[in-house]
Amino acid sequence: MIYLKRISQVKQEKHDYISNDVPFKRQDKVKINGDLESGITFDYYISDPNFRKFYDTVCLQISDTQPIFNIFGTKIYNALVSWYGEDDAVPIRTPALRYSLRRMDTKAIQLGLDFSKLSDSEYLKALFRLLLNQDRVEKYLDNGLQENPAVPCGNYIGQLCYTPEKGIYQKQFDMHIGEISHNSTPQVGRRRQHKLKLEERKRNSIKEKQEQIAKLQQEIDDINLE
Repeated sequence: MIYLKRISQVKQEKHDYISNDVPFKRQDKVKINGDLESGITFDYYISDPNFRKFYDTVCLQISDTQPIFNIFGTKIYNALVSWYGEDDAVPIRTPALRYSLRRMDTKAIQLGLDFSKLSDSEYLKALFRLLLNQDRVEKYLDNGLQENPAVPCGNYIGQLCYTPEKGIYQKQFDMHIGEISHNSTPQVGRRRQHKLKLEERKRNSIKEKQEQIAKLQQEIDDINLE
Protein backbone atom coordinates (compact mmCIF):
# COMPACT_ATOMS: atom_id res chain seq x y z
CA MET A 1 0.00 0.00 0.00
CA ILE A 2 2.86 2.39 0.83
CA TYR A 3 4.48 1.66 -2.57
CA LEU A 4 1.24 2.34 -4.46
CA LYS A 5 0.76 5.55 -2.52
CA ARG A 6 4.28 6.66 -3.49
CA ILE A 7 3.59 6.01 -7.20
CA SER A 8 0.39 8.02 -6.94
CA GLN A 9 2.31 10.93 -5.43
CA VAL A 10 4.93 10.84 -8.19
CA LYS A 11 2.26 10.85 -10.89
CA GLN A 12 0.49 13.74 -9.23
CA GLU A 13 3.72 15.71 -8.88
CA LYS A 14 4.51 15.18 -12.57
CA HIS A 15 1.03 16.26 -13.56
CA ASP A 16 1.28 19.42 -11.47
CA TYR A 17 4.66 20.27 -13.02
CA ILE A 18 3.34 20.00 -16.58
CA SER A 19 0.21 21.99 -15.88
CA ASN A 20 2.25 24.85 -14.41
CA ASP A 21 4.68 24.96 -17.32
CA VAL A 22 4.26 28.13 -19.41
CA PRO A 23 5.09 27.51 -23.11
CA PHE A 24 7.71 29.79 -24.65
CA LYS A 25 6.17 32.31 -26.99
CA ARG A 26 8.29 34.08 -29.58
CA GLN A 27 7.52 37.73 -30.23
CA ASP A 28 7.99 40.09 -33.15
CA LYS A 29 10.95 42.43 -32.84
CA VAL A 30 12.20 45.42 -34.80
CA LYS A 31 15.68 46.86 -35.23
CA ILE A 32 15.82 50.51 -36.27
CA ASN A 33 18.96 52.15 -37.62
CA GLY A 34 19.37 55.82 -38.50
CA ASP A 35 16.98 58.64 -37.77
CA LEU A 36 14.38 60.89 -39.38
CA GLU A 37 17.04 63.40 -40.37
CA SER A 38 19.56 61.26 -42.23
CA GLY A 39 17.41 58.30 -43.23
CA ILE A 40 16.02 55.31 -41.42
CA THR A 41 16.10 51.53 -41.87
CA PHE A 42 13.82 48.95 -40.26
CA ASP A 43 14.50 45.23 -39.96
CA TYR A 44 11.29 43.69 -38.67
CA TYR A 45 11.42 40.08 -37.50
CA ILE A 46 8.16 38.11 -37.75
CA SER A 47 7.96 35.61 -34.90
CA ASP A 48 5.53 33.19 -36.55
CA PRO A 49 6.03 33.37 -40.32
CA ASN A 50 3.60 31.46 -42.50
CA PHE A 51 5.14 28.13 -43.52
CA ARG A 52 4.46 29.03 -47.17
CA LYS A 53 6.70 32.09 -46.93
CA PHE A 54 10.44 31.85 -47.39
CA TYR A 55 11.31 34.81 -45.19
CA ASP A 56 10.91 35.87 -41.58
CA THR A 57 12.31 39.40 -41.73
CA VAL A 58 11.24 42.46 -43.71
CA CYS A 59 13.72 45.26 -44.36
CA LEU A 60 12.37 48.74 -45.15
CA GLN A 61 14.86 51.46 -46.09
CA ILE A 62 13.89 55.13 -46.37
CA SER A 63 16.91 57.22 -47.35
CA ASP A 64 14.92 60.44 -47.83
CA THR A 65 12.48 61.07 -45.00
CA GLN A 66 10.92 64.03 -46.80
CA PRO A 67 7.63 62.96 -48.41
CA ILE A 68 7.47 63.08 -52.20
CA PHE A 69 3.97 64.49 -51.83
CA ASN A 70 1.27 65.03 -49.26
CA ILE A 71 -2.31 64.43 -50.37
CA PHE A 72 -5.13 65.10 -47.92
CA GLY A 73 -2.79 64.46 -45.00
CA THR A 74 -1.33 61.24 -46.41
CA LYS A 75 2.44 61.53 -46.70
CA ILE A 76 3.95 59.34 -49.41
CA TYR A 77 7.60 58.28 -49.33
CA ASN A 78 10.02 56.55 -51.65
CA ALA A 79 11.45 53.41 -50.07
CA LEU A 80 13.26 50.16 -50.69
CA VAL A 81 11.92 46.87 -49.36
CA SER A 82 13.38 43.38 -49.21
CA TRP A 83 12.56 40.07 -47.56
CA TYR A 84 15.06 37.65 -46.07
CA GLY A 85 15.63 35.05 -43.38
CA GLU A 86 17.21 35.94 -40.06
CA ASP A 87 19.47 32.89 -40.43
CA ASP A 88 20.47 33.59 -44.05
CA ALA A 89 24.15 33.11 -44.83
CA VAL A 90 26.23 36.28 -45.15
CA PRO A 91 28.97 36.45 -47.84
CA ILE A 92 32.48 36.25 -46.37
CA ARG A 93 35.72 37.97 -47.38
CA THR A 94 33.69 40.83 -48.86
CA PRO A 95 33.61 43.78 -46.43
CA ALA A 96 31.01 45.63 -48.49
CA LEU A 97 28.54 42.74 -48.13
CA ARG A 98 27.53 42.96 -44.47
CA TYR A 99 24.12 41.41 -45.02
CA SER A 100 22.58 38.46 -46.80
CA LEU A 101 22.09 38.71 -50.55
CA ARG A 102 18.32 38.55 -50.14
CA ARG A 103 18.35 41.59 -47.85
CA MET A 104 20.21 43.53 -50.53
CA ASP A 105 17.80 42.41 -53.28
CA THR A 106 15.54 45.43 -52.86
CA LYS A 107 12.37 46.59 -54.61
CA ALA A 108 11.62 50.29 -55.09
CA ILE A 109 8.20 51.22 -53.73
CA GLN A 110 6.10 54.19 -52.68
CA LEU A 111 3.97 53.99 -49.56
CA GLY A 112 2.17 56.12 -47.05
CA LEU A 113 3.77 56.29 -43.60
CA ASP A 114 3.02 57.98 -40.30
CA PHE A 115 6.33 58.43 -38.51
CA SER A 116 4.52 59.52 -35.35
CA LYS A 117 3.35 55.91 -34.90
CA LEU A 118 6.76 54.25 -34.92
CA SER A 119 6.39 53.49 -31.21
CA ASP A 120 3.02 51.80 -31.77
CA SER A 121 3.65 48.05 -31.91
CA GLU A 122 0.27 47.38 -33.54
CA TYR A 123 1.02 49.89 -36.30
CA LEU A 124 4.40 48.28 -36.99
CA LYS A 125 2.86 44.82 -36.92
CA ALA A 126 0.25 45.76 -39.54
CA LEU A 127 2.85 47.61 -41.62
CA PHE A 128 5.32 44.75 -41.91
CA ARG A 129 2.98 41.78 -41.78
CA LEU A 130 0.15 43.09 -43.97
CA LEU A 131 1.08 46.12 -46.06
CA LEU A 132 4.61 44.89 -46.83
CA ASN A 133 3.69 41.24 -47.34
CA GLN A 134 5.96 40.06 -50.17
CA ASP A 135 3.24 38.48 -52.31
CA ARG A 136 1.09 41.59 -51.98
CA VAL A 137 3.90 44.03 -52.84
CA GLU A 138 5.05 42.03 -55.86
CA LYS A 139 1.49 41.88 -57.23
CA TYR A 140 1.27 45.67 -57.07
CA LEU A 141 4.68 46.07 -58.70
CA ASP A 142 3.75 43.65 -61.50
CA ASN A 143 0.51 45.55 -62.01
CA GLY A 144 2.47 48.80 -62.23
CA LEU A 145 4.41 47.42 -65.21
CA GLN A 146 1.21 47.06 -67.26
CA GLU A 147 0.32 49.91 -69.60
CA ASN A 148 -3.40 50.05 -68.88
CA PRO A 149 -4.23 48.05 -65.75
CA ALA A 150 -7.70 48.06 -64.24
CA VAL A 151 -6.25 49.76 -61.16
CA PRO A 152 -3.27 52.03 -61.96
CA CYS A 153 -0.73 51.94 -59.14
CA GLY A 154 2.80 52.44 -60.44
CA ASN A 155 4.99 51.30 -57.55
CA TYR A 156 2.65 52.72 -54.90
CA ILE A 157 1.41 50.00 -52.55
CA GLY A 158 -0.89 51.95 -50.22
CA GLN A 159 -0.81 52.85 -46.54
CA LEU A 160 -2.46 51.96 -43.24
CA CYS A 161 -5.53 53.51 -41.70
CA TYR A 162 -6.92 53.05 -38.21
CA THR A 163 -10.49 51.76 -37.98
CA PRO A 164 -11.95 52.85 -34.62
CA GLU A 165 -14.94 50.52 -34.90
CA LYS A 166 -12.64 47.50 -35.10
CA GLY A 167 -9.77 48.93 -33.11
CA ILE A 168 -7.21 47.81 -35.70
CA TYR A 169 -5.02 49.13 -38.50
CA GLN A 170 -6.07 48.11 -42.01
CA LYS A 171 -4.60 48.37 -45.47
CA GLN A 172 -5.78 51.30 -47.57
CA PHE A 173 -5.20 52.15 -51.23
CA ASP A 174 -5.77 55.65 -52.64
CA MET A 175 -6.77 55.44 -56.31
CA HIS A 176 -5.71 59.04 -56.94
CA ILE A 177 -2.21 58.46 -55.59
CA GLY A 178 -2.00 55.22 -57.56
CA GLU A 179 -2.75 57.05 -60.79
CA ILE A 180 -0.16 59.73 -60.04
CA SER A 181 2.49 57.09 -59.38
CA HIS A 182 1.52 55.09 -62.47
CA ASN A 183 1.93 58.10 -64.77
CA SER A 184 5.11 59.41 -63.15
CA THR A 185 8.26 59.74 -65.25
CA PRO A 186 10.22 57.07 -63.30
CA GLN A 187 7.38 54.56 -63.63
CA VAL A 188 6.97 55.24 -67.35
CA GLY A 189 10.69 54.49 -67.66
CA ARG A 190 10.29 51.23 -65.73
CA ARG A 191 7.51 50.12 -68.05
CA ARG A 192 9.64 50.96 -71.07
CA GLN A 193 12.55 48.91 -69.73
CA HIS A 194 10.19 46.06 -68.85
CA LYS A 195 8.77 46.08 -72.37
CA LEU A 196 12.27 45.99 -73.89
CA LYS A 197 13.19 43.02 -71.68
CA LEU A 198 10.06 41.14 -72.72
CA GLU A 199 10.77 41.81 -76.39
CA GLU A 200 14.38 40.65 -76.01
CA ARG A 201 13.22 37.52 -74.21
CA LYS A 202 10.76 36.83 -77.03
CA ARG A 203 13.44 37.30 -79.69
CA ASN A 204 15.79 34.95 -77.86
CA SER A 205 13.02 32.37 -77.55
CA ILE A 206 12.23 32.59 -81.28
CA LYS A 207 15.93 32.31 -82.14
CA GLU A 208 16.29 29.24 -79.92
CA LYS A 209 13.29 27.56 -81.54
CA GLN A 210 14.59 28.37 -85.03
CA GLU A 211 17.91 26.78 -84.15
CA GLN A 212 16.12 23.69 -82.85
CA ILE A 213 14.06 23.48 -86.04
CA ALA A 214 17.19 23.87 -88.18
CA LYS A 215 18.91 21.12 -86.20
CA LEU A 216 15.95 18.77 -86.60
CA GLN A 217 15.78 19.55 -90.31
CA GLN A 218 19.47 18.75 -90.66
CA GLU A 219 18.95 15.42 -88.91
CA ILE A 220 16.05 14.65 -91.27
CA ASP A 221 18.18 15.55 -94.30
CA ASP A 222 21.00 13.33 -93.04
CA ILE A 223 18.59 10.41 -92.66
CA ASN A 224 17.28 10.91 -96.20
CA LEU A 225 20.83 10.84 -97.56
CA GLU A 226 21.57 7.45 -95.99
